[in-house]
Amino acid sequence: MPIHKDGVVFEGNPLSPLLPPHAIGLLIPLIPFSPENGATQFWAGSHLNISKVEADYEKDTSYYTAELDIGSCILMDYRLVHKANANISNEIRPLLYINYTAYWYFDFKTFINQTPLKIDDNNFEKVPKEAKFLFARRNIYK
Repeated sequence: MPIHKDGVVFEGNPLSPLLPPHAIGLLIPLIPFSPENGATQFWAGSHLNISKVEADYEKDTSYYTAELDIGSCILMDYRLVHKANANISNEIRPLLYINYTAYWYFDFKTFINQTPLKIDDNNFEKVPKEAKFLFARRNIYK
């Protein structure tokens, strides 16, 4: 996987690094992650650096490789520059990836073809009024 950010809002805006994250990724390895099976590389602080673009990190060796044991996890600002390395082992590298986002944010770049939530009208009516906003994007792809 190439060097990238998962999702960016206000790219290049000088105020962007001052804003709280609009999305956080939780990465949970289901097997130990190692250089052989493609441990992810992260560039610390890159979520706050608006003067560099992803291509600028190609020769930047100041990355951290996340070798993780089962039971470990990573919380990652969506703006953090990272890349998944090639899995050169003979085993799959399963990963549980959970996103927590601001209610107004939707990652169309990554999840353009996945329905975020399906709930029929009958079940939607059972949702308490104060929680209905959480289902604003229900059924957007049918």
